[in-house]
Amino acid sequence: MRVACGKWGLGLSIGAFKFDMYLGDLYLRVPNVGELAWNSTGFYWEPVRTDDSGPRGTLDGHGGGTLTT
Repeated sequence: MRVACGKWGLGLSIGAFKFDMYLGDLYLRVPNVGELAWNSTGFYWEPVRTDDSGPRGTLDGHGGGTLTT
């Protein structure tokens, strides 16, 4: 378990679960479910794929999905 509290926000990690909330950013990773990020550029969601039908990646620009609101 890791808890980080900084000048601009906080973060929590327990195993593969991760929650970060900083000024203008929200990031959530839930094992076997997916990753969610929300910031000033938009809302991003990357579900966990159980098959090999598409590219695997994370929300760092290598294969993530984008939802616009």
